[in-house]
Amino acid sequence: MSNFNQTSYSLQHAKAVAGMVADSEVNNTISKVNKGAVTIPFGRFVARSGDDGMIPLAAASTATDVLGITRYELNRAYAAGEVLGDPIDRDGAVLTMGTIYVESIGTVAAGSPVFAVVAQGADTGKAAGAAGAGATLAVAVAGATFAEAAVAGQLAKVSLKVGG
Repeated sequence: MSNFNQTSYSLQHAKAVAGMVADSEVNNTISKVNKGAVTIPFGRFVARSGDDGMIPLAAASTATDVLGITRYELNRAYAAGEVLGDPIDRDGAVLTMGTIYVESIGTVAAGSPVFAVVAQGADTGKAAGAAGAGATLAVAVAGATFAEAAVAGQLAKVSLKVGG
């Protein structure tokens, strides 16, 4: 028996969640272990860490460090208030090719290149439309474009071809 009872209902649902694969076109997902010091939320760009690991993007991360985007998974139970994502020392799915939803930190146009935000606190791993500086420092992600327009704080559909 569950202690969770739904008490409200909505007729309007969000179009997607961060890290959700956007369509049924060909995609590639790899499995990596979170070797960082924090849970990595779904829908975030991550950097490689050795042969089998991933870590959040750091200030020193470059475009070649970008591994892919953490993919939303339904195979874990979470406690109330816990960050939905890949926990420390646990495996997680990383999309390296396909179309996936990522939160944008600014307004972007469809077809424009994607930049991954590095070492910016809560925005780390989100998508940006430019490299920026200071509070919006980001690295270009080769082979990634915005598949649709989005505004700041909105989920944007990103077409990704990193490779793996």
